[in-house]
Amino acid sequence: MHSELAASRLLEKMERARLARRFTQHAVAEQLGITQPHYSKIVRGTAALTNGMHDAMDAWLERNPAPSMQRTDELIRLTRRIERDVVKLNRLLTERRRIP
Repeated sequence: MHSELAASRLLEKMERARLARRFTQHAVAEQLGITQPHYSKIVRGTAALTNGMHDAMDAWLERNPAPSMQRTDELIRLTRRIERDVVKLNRLLTERRRIP
């Protein structure tokens, strides 16, 4: 069993490597044998990272190592900001539909 800290670090490396190589979540998920929505939930922490998936991601990173670059960190920050903004936008659109 892997620790939460190890899982957090792994997921950060996965996103850094994915963004640096300009892979879509769909492409990475396909290589891991899961769906893009499930991959997204795992990296956001809303779905459990199983030991098997942890090991599969470790193996993927061995083939696609994560660079430690400032540009990649900025891409990750921007991606998270966009994800938060999309959630807010969807919430506002849903609320607007309820207004008579």
